[in-house]
Amino acid sequence: MACGVRAIEPPRDQALGTISAMEKPKNEIVSTLKEARREERLMPMPGRLHLVVRQGADEGAKFALDGPVMTGGRGEAHDIRLTDPSVSTTHFELTRRNGGIDLRDLGSSNGTYAGGHGLSTLPPKTGLVQIYPTSMFWAGKVLFEVVDLEVIPTAISTRTQLGSLYGQSVPMQQLFAVLERLAPTRLDVLLLGETGTGKEEIARTIHELSGRSGPFVALDSTQLTQSLSESRLMGHRKGAFTGASEDAMGYFEAANGGTLFIDEIGEIPFELQSRFLRVIDRKEVTRIGETFPRSVDVRLIAATHRNLKDDVSEHRFRLDLFQRIATMTLRIPPLRERTSDIGFLARHFLTLDAERSNCHVELADDAIRALEQLLWEGNVRQLRGIIFRTFSMTSGQSVLTAADLKRYGTEWEGTATDLVSMPHASILDSPMKIARQRMIDEFDRRYCLALGERFGSRVREAADHAGFSERHLRTLFERFGIRVRPGGESEA
Repeated sequence: MACGVRAIEPPRDQALGTISAMEKPKNEIVSTLKEARREERLMPMPGRLHLVVRQGADEGAKFALDGPVMTGGRGEAHDIRLTDPSVSTTHFELTRRNGGIDLRDLGSSNGTYAGGHGLSTLPPKTGLVQIYPTSMFWAGKVLFEVVDLEVIPTAISTRTQLGSLYGQSVPMQQLFAVLERLAPTRLDVLLLGETGTGKEEIARTIHELSGRSGPFVALDSTQLTQSLSESRLMGHRKGAFTGASEDAMGYFEAANGGTLFIDEIGEIPFELQSRFLRVIDRKEVTRIGETFPRSVDVRLIAATHRNLKDDVSEHRFRLDLFQRIATMTLRIPPLRERTSDIGFLARHFLTLDAERSNCHVELADDAIRALEQLLWEGNVRQLRGIIFRTFSMTSGQSVLTAADLKRYGTEWEGTATDLVSMPHASILDSPMKIARQRMIDEFDRRYCLALGERFGSRVREAADHAGFSERHLRTLFERFGIRVRPGGESEA
C-alpha cells in the first residue's frame, strides 16, 4: 500500500514536507492488518518484494518494494529507478496479486522477458507472467533476480458487503479490511483501477465510514475545460473574468468538512497543478479575483486509470503532486481477477432491478457460466449494464438464461469459448495476439477445472500433477473462481 522504496531517491522539495507526517498513520494501517478484527480472518498474503540487479549498468542495486503497483524505468517517479540506457523511461510493472506478483511490460523499446517469454509482445491487460523467489527477468539488458517475497498473515474481511460495495472474492474482502482501517484516518487516497471498477463507489464508502460531517463531492476531471478549470476548482469573485456574473465557490469549498473525489486526476492541466498542490498542503483556497485565502478542511480521494508515473516522466504531471496524492495508494482489482464475484454481483444487480419492479427474477446457472466467459473490459459497470438491459427486455420472465443474456448483448461475440471452435475465417475477426491469448486463458481455466474435478480438495496432489507449486495453483483456482470440494468435485 505504501509507495515503493527506491534505490535512487529523487530530490524532495519543500512542498513535500507534510509527507513524513503522514507516514505514521499509513504505517499504523499496515501494522493493524497483521491482526484480525471482528468479522475478519488471517490469510497468508505476499508482503515486501526484494529485488537485486544482477547484470547491467545498475548491477548490485537492491530494491525493497511494498506498493500494490510498482513500476520500473528511467523516469524519476518509478519505484525501481534505473540508469541503464537499454531501459525505457517507463519499462515494466509489477502488480501485487493474491498469490504473488505479476510482471507486465509497459510498451518498452527493448522488451521485458521472463521464463523465455517476451512480455512486450503480449496484449497489455493479459500479457502477464507471475514471478516468485528465485525468479529472474530482463528489462532491456538489465537482469533482475527476485531475492525474496515475504509472506505475512494479513487480515481479510469475511463480509460480502461494505457500504455500497459488494464482493465475496479474496481481493475484495482484502480491500474491505483495508478500507475499514483507512476510512477513519485523515489520509488522502489515490485509487488505481480500470474504467468501470467502481472507484467512485469506493470513494463514497470511504467517506461514509469516515465520520466526516461535510458532503461528498465528486468531480470528473475529464469534464473540465482548459479555460474554466481553475474557476471550477478554486471558485471566483464576481467580475473576475468575462461571464463571472456572481461570486461562486469552487469544488474545494463545496466539499469543506467532507470529501472531494477527483476522478481522472491526471486530466488536470499541468499549469494548474502547482496551485492544486498548494491547496492540498496548506488547506487554503484563494478564489480567482480575490487576494485572501479561505480555509478548507477537505479530504482528497483521487482516482485514475492512467499510469501517472509515466505522465511524470513525460512531464505531463508534477512529481511533487504525484508524491503528495500517492501517500496511500490502493489498487482496485478488475473483474477478471475476481471471477467468483461475477455471479454474486450479477444476482445482486438482478435482485435490485426486480425489487424496483415489485417482482422476483432469478438468474440461471448457465447464465452465470456465460458471464464468466467474458473478458470484462468494462468491468463491474459492464456487468451492471448487461443485467439491467436483459431484465428490461425480458419483462414477465421468472428466470433469465444464457440465451436471454446473449440475445440482448454483443458481449459474447468473439469470446474465448467461441474462439476454440470457430471457423478459420471467423477467428480473423480479432487480432492474432488477442485471439491467441483468449484461447490460452480458456485452456488454463478448463485445465484447472479438470484438476479440481479429479483431485477435489487434494490441492497439493493436483499441483504436483500439473507441475505447479501449491500456492500458484491456488492462485489460479482463485483467478478462475474454482472452488474445490472434498470427494473429487469442483465448481466454477
